[in-house]
Amino acid sequence: MSWSYVSSFDLGNTMKNLSSTQLHGFGRNGVPKLIAFIESEMLIEKFFGDKYRWVHDKVQEAALSLVTGRRKEYLKLEMGKVLYFNLSDKELKNELFDVTDLISNRKGTKSVEFASLCLKASKKARRLSAFQSTTRYVKTGIEMLPEDKWTSNQSLTLELYNLGAQVELALGHVEKSKKYCEAVLIRKDVDIGLKTPLRLVEIKRLSTVELKYPDAIEHCVALLKDMEYKFSRSLVKFQALKSLSRTIQAIKNHPNSLPRNMVDDKHKTIAEILNTMEYASYHSNQIFLMVLCDCHIVQLTLKRGVSEYSGPSSSMIGTYAVLMFQNYKDIPIFRELALTIQSRIGRPRSCETVFKTYAFYLVWTMPLINCRNVFYDAYIKGMQNGEVEYAMWSLLAHFLSLPWVLGKPIDQVLEECPKVVAQMEEVSQTSQALVARCFWQMFLNLRKPQQAQDPSKLKGEVYSIEARSEVDTFVAILDDNMERQLLLFYDHESAADRVIEFAGRLKKAAPGSFDFMIETFHRGVTLYVAARRSKRRKYKRHAKKVRKTIHKWKKAGNPNVVYYCTFLDAEHAALEGKHDEAEKNYKDAIQFVAKAGFLHHAALFSELYSDYLLRERDDKDEAKYRLEEAIRYYEDWGALGKVEKLKESSLLVYDVAVR
Repeated sequence: MSWSYVSSFDLGNTMKNLSSTQLHGFGRNGVPKLIAFIESEMLIEKFFGDKYRWVHDKVQEAALSLVTGRRKEYLKLEMGKVLYFNLSDKELKNELFDVTDLISNRKGTKSVEFASLCLKASKKARRLSAFQSTTRYVKTGIEMLPEDKWTSNQSLTLELYNLGAQVELALGHVEKSKKYCEAVLIRKDVDIGLKTPLRLVEIKRLSTVELKYPDAIEHCVALLKDMEYKFSRSLVKFQALKSLSRTIQAIKNHPNSLPRNMVDDKHKTIAEILNTMEYASYHSNQIFLMVLCDCHIVQLTLKRGVSEYSGPSSSMIGTYAVLMFQNYKDIPIFRELALTIQSRIGRPRSCETVFKTYAFYLVWTMPLINCRNVFYDAYIKGMQNGEVEYAMWSLLAHFLSLPWVLGKPIDQVLEECPKVVAQMEEVSQTSQALVARCFWQMFLNLRKPQQAQDPSKLKGEVYSIEARSEVDTFVAILDDNMERQLLLFYDHESAADRVIEFAGRLKKAAPGSFDFMIETFHRGVTLYVAARRSKRRKYKRHAKKVRKTIHKWKKAGNPNVVYYCTFLDAEHAALEGKHDEAEKNYKDAIQFVAKAGFLHHAALFSELYSDYLLRERDDKDEAKYRLEEAIRYYEDWGALGKVEKLKESSLLVYDVAVR
């Protein structure tokens, strides 16, 4: 007789079943007798195959009314025991949650066997992304353990505490995670090697929640030392470049052959520690340490086998090959390696692999507009897998940073900002929430700045650059960059010196990212405008350098910078007095971005073309028309603060021009 007839009563969820029946006397093999007894009492009837149902709703209602309070708890426990001892392994696996819920219903139950059942249920819940249920089963499992659990059942106890700490952190329950860790780490009767998983959870908390990146790195190095893994930070730049060169060559030598899967738990843990240190290195602007970590992971992969951290690091090796060695031709090799590894591994770290492959790598060879849905899919995978940190970076890319780069309507982006920030703060991802607030404030400044507020300053109701914490170097560099973007739209005159001062900072902070792409372009625009207006050689020299860099990207096959080159060519020709060439490129650039829907650049290009026509060509009619077009595009984009500024200044500008 199969479990299907029992499950039809929904034992574990609603208790709409067998409630008036005492289970004592039916024994460990009493499920068939139990069903036969209830059927003989005409309370249930067979209705399909071996499935049963109540004969009437009133019977079910009456049965439920007879059992309340502690008696109901006791009855559920006894039902769970009958099912646990009678179901086959396969049946128990299928109905694990229902049986565990029945057994764990009664408080105060002590049983190592049932605590182990709770661990099985928690692991299954985690695989199904049911993280709240995971934490509930972990808590119940710990409560079922005896008082001497640390001596009598240390292995089971450690598994429960480790799982609880990991999942609570993924849910953003920082204090609960911290308590699980402390309960293990303070114990002297637990071997230090067995504490490694909890020490890693603590390090991740330091990195992703408290933003104590240097501390996280120091703990990672200490952990690697305890595991007798050789890792040195001396001459880190030299080490990183040397190791990178060797790693790239090793991958190219065997592009289509993958090693076996990694089976040694020790080396899996080492790969996880290196991955954790890589994240902290990135956010503390220690780029060469980050490179070294990724090289170690890939070399460990080639030597010991593929782990869940092999895919993300393989992708980053491709990024470094492009940025440090300008190796664009081997992009397909690294892309296929990362995605093939992830295909073999499956769900673990899939969000991180996809995010790194696209955000830092494939954006250099494919249109950015094709990446938005990829990032949203990565976000979904990350939330399902418990990869909260990269799920939130993917969420940021989909809803905020890519819409900025692509010039999507500001109102649409602002509608998503509160929801994005709320989710990031709910799961305690501090850095992502700060970056999201930076974007949010920038869009608010463009949309409609508050009265008496300088719109070129990143300061307002949701974020203030003056009140930021200096702990997160990445955020500090990013908010400086966003304020420079505001200067481009609101204050051309003071923008040029600022972009020279901060040139290259974002490249070091976010190597390979598409944010660096648009920042470089806007830096070039700012410098060319300053050079054209002031004729100062300093601005011209820096502007030409930026233009040369972006033309290299175009030559290497980056489709996203083609129109960047067209517009910079227009500004360069204008600066050189090649007016026919300048006007053609201005018009071509405006036509392209308007057709593509890049509203921010359609507006900016039209505004600067108007400025050129007025200053360099004295063509007041065409300049006025282009300025009106700029205002229309800014309105379509939603930058009403900029619209007001242009409308206020345009009459004065043209009055002066007429005289």
